[in-house]
Amino acid sequence: MIYMGVDGGGTHLRATVLNEDILKKYSIESGVNLTATKEEDLKKTFEELKSKTGRVDYITLSFSGAGTQNRKDILKNIVKDVYEIENIIVYHDAEGMLYSDFKGKGVVVISGTGSVVFAKDDDNNLYRSGGWGHLFGDKCSGFWLCNRAIQKTFDYRDELVIKDDLYDLVKEYFKVDNIEDLTDIQKKSDFKTYIASFSKVMLSNITPAVEEIIKEGLDDLVPRCESMLKKVGSKKISAHGGVFKSEYFINEFKNRLKNYEVELSDEDVATKISFYTKELYERGDVK
Repeated sequence: MIYMGVDGGGTHLRATVLNEDILKKYSIESGVNLTATKEEDLKKTFEELKSKTGRVDYITLSFSGAGTQNRKDILKNIVKDVYEIENIIVYHDAEGMLYSDFKGKGVVVISGTGSVVFAKDDDNNLYRSGGWGHLFGDKCSGFWLCNRAIQKTFDYRDELVIKDDLYDLVKEYFKVDNIEDLTDIQKKSDFKTYIASFSKVMLSNITPAVEEIIKEGLDDLVPRCESMLKKVGSKKISAHGGVFKSEYFINEFKNRLKNYEVELSDEDVATKISFYTKELYERGDVK
């Protein structure tokens, strides 16, 4: 039997195919967050993936934006149509990480393009905090951090805050001469991914304004983590997502959770999910 684990996020789709003991890994640079990607674009991405992987027997998808049953069903039907199989499981990305990272209770926090905290107790009951999308939540995500950077750049233009090097970085990265021209970003169909892509630059240049934005984000994210850790009685939290690759950010995060064990994920979610898929089907425990 051939098993495939798929990790879908705001900027990439990664897949690992497990055939006997042989692993093959694939990556497609395409944002596939279900709250920001059209169905026809998702289908094209999976058609490209199938051209690389060939036939598989079982698939588990761990996807950003798969937070409602409706979106899970949409994704499952697309993959079913492309791969022509029935054995497909769809998880929210944090759900998939929980099942693959922890045999028992545990907590996962994601700060990538979006953000969310998920927890699982010893009875496999799931709990969630945040992850309500870029319009209603996702504080301390890559999108949120970068959007705040743009907002503060406009505040500087309006003479509400003092000069900071961050504002020049914003203008340089988004290729504008005048701050007012940043408003054109809103016209882009992939504005969410585009804005979030600034996070690597922003988090590599820690200025007073960046410190202030990170503090504001952590003031929201850390209490969510603490709440989930207490709810399931866990002392361990697994951190995922590109934002946690920033040394400054992860250190600030750990400093606020000194009473807990923070584990920085190795990010190879697709491979973990492929082994988890094999385990599920072999023991007949398909959810």
